[in-house]
Amino acid sequence: MTGAYIVAEAIFVISLIITASAYASTMFNFVDDLKQANQAKIARMKREALTSVEPLMSYVSDNRSIVHLWLKNVGTERISYAEIEASDIFLIGRETFSYMKYGQGASRWTYNVLKENLPDNGWSWGETLEITLRLEAPLNPGEYTVKVAGPYFSATHVFSLGE
Repeated sequence: MTGAYIVAEAIFVISLIITASAYASTMFNFVDDLKQANQAKIARMKREALTSVEPLMSYVSDNRSIVHLWLKNVGTERISYAEIEASDIFLIGRETFSYMKYGQGASRWTYNVLKENLPDNGWSWGETLEITLRLEAPLNPGEYTVKVAGPYFSATHVFSLGE
């Protein structure tokens, strides 16, 4: 009878070890996934903190269908051309709400890096970006807001257009 207890206890101990090992493996995987998610979030927050853009000024053409906007990269991180082109631009006014896509043509925008300081295929610290918005219809007099939202940066510029 004693042998039967020893065998039963051994089976019980083995099943406890297997259960504890499965539980520990699951917990280690969970903790590793949580660690990776936190590292990715911290890297994104760091990138956003080091990427900063300031609007300088804007100019509306005489026919009121082209808006030029100049932005300055005042952050320490380089913004790649792909990140610039992935940006969303909104033009908002009293009777206007336009979402503009990157490219040539009406309701599109293009850009040009003025006096590129570094040949690094991007928009670096201290460089100015000229954005040209081509509108389908001329703007009416009033106040307008241009919102540029990139993957790691955003800028808002308000301008008025008189009679």
